[in-house]
Amino acid sequence: MSLSDLLKGLKKAGGGNSIIGIDIGTSSLKVVEVERRGKKYVLKNLTWEKLPPELIVGKEIMDRQEVIVKLQEAVKRLGSEVQAAAINVAGQDVIVRKITVPKQKKKEELDESIVWKIREELNVDPADVTWGYFILGDADTAGSLDVFLAAAKPEVVYGLLDLARASGLEPFSVNVDPVALYNTLKYNGYLEEGKTTGVVHIGYESTVLVIIRGGKILLSREMNVSTKTYIESISRFLDLPREVAEEVMYKGPGDKVEEEAFRDTIESLNDRFVGNLERNFQGILPEGETVDKWILSGGGAYITGLADYIKEKFEGEVEILDPFRELEYEAEEGVGDMPAIYSVAIGLAISYFEKETSVNILPEEELEIVEEISIMPHIVLSAVVLIVLLILMGVVSVFQSRKIAKLENEKKTLAEQKVVLQRKAEDIRGIKKQIEEVSGKIEVIKNLSRDRVRYVQIMDEINRLIPYDTWLLGVSEKGADELEIDGETGSNLVLAQFMKRLLSSPLISDVQLIESRVDKANERKVAHFKLSIKLNPVLLAEKGEGRNDKKQGGR
Repeated sequence: MSLSDLLKGLKKAGGGNSIIGIDIGTSSLKVVEVERRGKKYVLKNLTWEKLPPELIVGKEIMDRQEVIVKLQEAVKRLGSEVQAAAINVAGQDVIVRKITVPKQKKKEELDESIVWKIREELNVDPADVTWGYFILGDADTAGSLDVFLAAAKPEVVYGLLDLARASGLEPFSVNVDPVALYNTLKYNGYLEEGKTTGVVHIGYESTVLVIIRGGKILLSREMNVSTKTYIESISRFLDLPREVAEEVMYKGPGDKVEEEAFRDTIESLNDRFVGNLERNFQGILPEGETVDKWILSGGGAYITGLADYIKEKFEGEVEILDPFRELEYEAEEGVGDMPAIYSVAIGLAISYFEKETSVNILPEEELEIVEEISIMPHIVLSAVVLIVLLILMGVVSVFQSRKIAKLENEKKTLAEQKVVLQRKAEDIRGIKKQIEEVSGKIEVIKNLSRDRVRYVQIMDEINRLIPYDTWLLGVSEKGADELEIDGETGSNLVLAQFMKRLLSSPLISDVQLIESRVDKANERKVAHFKLSIKLNPVLLAEKGEGRNDKKQGGR
């Protein structure tokens, strides 16, 4: 094997200066290849892959094989020989938190303090999670450090590793969205000394809010208001198909909907989004201080009028993030008209190299393998220099060269055997957890299958009965046969009409008004209400069975 072949192989495996960043979102995959050259980063290529609806729900993968196929297609289009990948992990089984711990001189002592914090403050057994952290700086309390911590259940991380490997990649880093966004902002010069920056990454199912002051993360939270909220509301209020609702959300009403109706709807949704945003960062900043600049990221950054609405509400600067601003560009394809969708993918790649401002929550066994592979280029370079010097000095004989080659081959063989054995040991340890994971998913699917017809029936019934000028803000289950509805309407008269309609439904046995109050918003009165609805379980069951019988008869 020639030296060039060896270096090429190391680069593919992950020992070089290139990495593939993969942002696994709910509605799409974003994939980039980034190479580090000195202190600069070069975008080698990028692509994205649209995912079918409901393939990933709440960060939970419903069809693993379909995601693997989509990732393989995206990597193929990327056209890279690099296999090393940096992936993001998210969902309810992931913890991201700024914590404060006593300052320690040794890393081992700092690790012990963090382990104690995980156990006592987060109420989590450190043995049940894989975790990582980076130091933010001195805390306000003397003798303490602020640390950004990320942790996840091992089965979630191993699931991602298996997914990447089945797609032909080798994961070298598992990171979280707030850290990826932080490094994207930092490298591209968005963080200004002495100023407070609010980063709002608006995804399809959730929005990540990160508050940064003086280059230090103060807050990281996840909000439920997202582009999906906009699409579903526009579709329902304006009676549009979801595809058309998504189009007008980004491009405006055009000739697809009445302009005034669209403007009223989008302003109401933007007001709701900003209200959630304000509630989530209130109390974080010292009294009298505010966010100096808002940076919007993700597909939701391009929602019609949202940037202007935030600017007007908070009276500060608002900018859409350009994750490629300081990168050198060598990609064959352009970044498109929505570059901010790549913010996390770019940040994952940069974070892999920027160890001091990053976390890697790979399990300990995987980290050991990564560290061994990462030092291989330095070993090879040292060996090449040594060989050249020995040749120039004329002190290496043919016999010694052959002996060195034989030892190198043996060393390589032993290293490969070590990797294989470590992975087999990892597979054995993971079998039990995989069984538990599969059993849990089967149980979830059973529960969903049992209840889905029932909830489709009642939501369809409520949607049929809701009057004009009435909006639902939320529907929650309060018992086996009771729902609670939050909403707004134009008047108490319309509310009474809505309650009368509900009582007329055979699926509903009783309707009670819990709360009703009238506020004034945008120069008009709005009645906020809360209703308690008791369902008729017998009729629901009969109707569900009737549908099943009808389906069977049709066959």
